[in-house]
Amino acid sequence: MKRSALAFCLLFGLVANACGGTSARSSTSTGGDTSSGGNTNAGGDPSTGGAANGNFVAKSITAGLDHTCAELSDGTIQCWGDNSNAQLGNGNKTGSSVPVTVTGITDAVDVAAGDWHTCALLNGGTIQCWGHNYNGQLGNGTATDSSVPVTVTGITNATAIAAGAEHTCALLGDGTVQCWGAAPGIAIPSTDVGVFIPVAVSGFSDATAIATGNSHTCVLLGDETVQCVGQNNQGELGNGTTQGGGPVTAAGVTTAIAVAAGGNHSCALLAEGSIQCWGLAPGNGTTGSAVPVTVTSVVRALAVAAAGGSATCSVYGAGGDIIGTEICYYDRTCAVVGLGSVQCWGSGMLGDGNSSGSSTAVTVIGIANAMSVVTAMRHSCAVLDGGSVTCWGSNSTGQLGNGNATDSSTPVTVKGF
Repeated sequence: MKRSALAFCLLFGLVANACGGTSARSSTSTGGDTSSGGNTNAGGDPSTGGAANGNFVAKSITAGLDHTCAELSDGTIQCWGDNSNAQLGNGNKTGSSVPVTVTGITDAVDVAAGDWHTCALLNGGTIQCWGHNYNGQLGNGTATDSSVPVTVTGITNATAIAAGAEHTCALLGDGTVQCWGAAPGIAIPSTDVGVFIPVAVSGFSDATAIATGNSHTCVLLGDETVQCVGQNNQGELGNGTTQGGGPVTAAGVTTAIAVAAGGNHSCALLAEGSIQCWGLAPGNGTTGSAVPVTVTSVVRALAVAAAGGSATCSVYGAGGDIIGTEICYYDRTCAVVGLGSVQCWGSGMLGDGNSSGSSTAVTVIGIANAMSVVTAMRHSCAVLDGGSVTCWGSNSTGQLGNGNATDSSTPVTVKGF
């Protein structure tokens, strides 16, 4: 009998985003749920998502490059962190180290963040986006940034969303996929011009879940295989080559129930609870693989999230002087495993108290009841049982949401949840 990512989540009693579609820098998969926009708790404040005791209750969460957003149980959205490109959606460009309310959204069923933009799937299947729009990633036919949500043109039947670094995609009710924004992530011929309204991704059909990376996109198909399109410089498409384009099928993956896409890698959660990854930092102790490999020491996985990116790094000579530059890559993956612990591998602060990264999975300190996890290039977060949120990693712009700008190599609680 065929399994699905959504059925797997329901089997284990996970919240909507435990196998659920988040962002660009933290992209996981879901078939989506547009049946309900959530509810307002009795005595709570529907404008902020407050419960009767004054606390937010998170249903799903997403992480952009340096900002984080959560969909609340009442259908509103809270965001925190960097706001230099209006990615917090509250009508200004002032950053916040504590959650602020996204303007005008009251019926969200999912949320996805790219590097500097954010999108919400609304009850009924429409999508609204806000933030940076240089490549058309807001999907409203312009290249103008917006500090409040704008409606994506022409989409009325979306069941899931995902946001890459500078592109966005929607899974539609008929199993097809439409994307908009930076062209490399959606495999159209041009690689230097954005797409400002949604276009169909040729070759994707019978998709049940979607995930977006830096400049590539992957889907889970109804037959439990995975296909990917876009750039493939590090083998992130999984077909054994570094030739971009697609769609191509990830080699040997035949029992996938969820898919995740990071900066320069991709992963699949398999039916038996193991995870396979391909591209950079695949989690098997090596630096990369162009075909799927099994992540070392991860069993009974319930959800997977991937992220990453690149930056220009200085090259130093023997005398300590800078003699040039090179591209450095930062890829990271996290998984909810067992009864709710979290394991992460890749670059940066993984939540185990260290900052040096690991090529194999390490356990995040202090989390035993995670319902879902997201990760970005520099920080990660988890939704815990009961709807609270905890984050770890870089906090230079307040993306950990705990009211300060101090990095943390172990989880800290987001204020208000």
